[in-house]
Amino acid sequence: RGRAAQPLSLDGAVERAARGTPECPSVGSAGHWLGMCKPCDFVHRGLCTNEAACKYCHLCGPQEGKVRKQQKKALARAAKQWQYQSWQAQAAARAAGGA
Repeated sequence: RGRAAQPLSLDGAVERAARGTPECPSVGSAGHWLGMCKPCDFVHRGLCTNEAACKYCHLCGPQEGKVRKQQKKALARAAKQWQYQSWQAQAAARAAGGA
């Protein structure tokens, strides 16, 4: 009862791959072909130290992070605009119905 639980760690039990394959150079590259990866900001600058164990994609181009950020902002802007237009249409319908 008085003992604290020990956290489970598999670091010593699982061998870390030093090299990936050309099709999947890092763990994070596995979802690249499905568009479900997150680009590694360091690999194209030669600064990624995790190599094959990196949880970010090494297949994405050097500008992919920037492009995705721009796409995300554009999508948020479009959603906000659509929401505003929807609100305006509802307000106009209420005004026309109540007049």
